[in-house]
Amino acid sequence: MRKTSAYPITPLHRHEVLEKVRPNEQFKAEGEAIHLRVALEYRYEYVDAVVAVMRDHSYNIGKDAAVLYTEIQNYFEWYFSLPDLPYDIYALKTGALFRNNAVKGLQLIVDRRNFPLGRTCLRRAFLLD
Repeated sequence: MRKTSAYPITPLHRHEVLEKVRPNEQFKAEGEAIHLRVALEYRYEYVDAVVAVMRDHSYNIGKDAAVLYTEIQNYFEWYFSLPDLPYDIYALKTGALFRNNAVKGLQLIVDRRNFPLGRTCLRRAFLLD
């Protein structure tokens, strides 16, 4: 039996949006984080219909918790250092870093049994809060 997942959102963009807000290729896994930058330039609208199908596969980088943790940390450090970032968005930095450390720390310990990195993440979360 094939396992399937229902993803809560599937953002679609017009071509010109991704011409203006180019994916940042210095990150292996910018993924959904690009929406943080798109939202600085454009408004999102909700469409109550299935308009796309998301592909899921075993070698998805998002399934490697250790790599994804590092990528998200690096991305947040880069994103929150953008010179034109509004202050009210910048003010969310500590909370974003806290959540990434706390969630990934627990995932690394409970799901992946990676105790050293999980402890490091949780220690960083406690220092941020």
